[in-house]
Amino acid sequence: MPTAYDTWLECNCGVDEAAEARAELAAELAEQYRGDADKLREAEQWIAGELDSEHYAAVNLALYRLHHTEPARLFDTDLLGELYRLAAAVALRIEVKLYEMAEQDILDAEIQAEADAAEAWAAAREAE
Repeated sequence: MPTAYDTWLECNCGVDEAAEARAELAAELAEQYRGDADKLREAEQWIAGELDSEHYAAVNLALYRLHHTEPARLFDTDLLGELYRLAAAVALRIEVKLYEMAEQDILDAEIQAEADAAEAWAAAREAE
């Protein structure tokens, strides 16, 4: 005799397939946005100011050190590791924002498609 758990398993464990498909589409769209200079700038503008002043000071000081480091000596310093660490914090925030932007664009497209369908349905009803 099946239990409630068996029934739940048969129903895809409560997973919303539409939400899952939307998430996959958002991930694919966010991947495309990573190569789009305008989307990257938009994401950067959204995250501007999210990091604390200590992070921005560390970035400025690392850039200062970079400017005053001879390229041939760069690998002999810890500067590249420091720059990479600072960049990782920014990159994570931009990645999240690109995904959020993709989700919003998908939602907007769905809403527009529904509005277009309703308008077409209303026009067809008027034509009858």
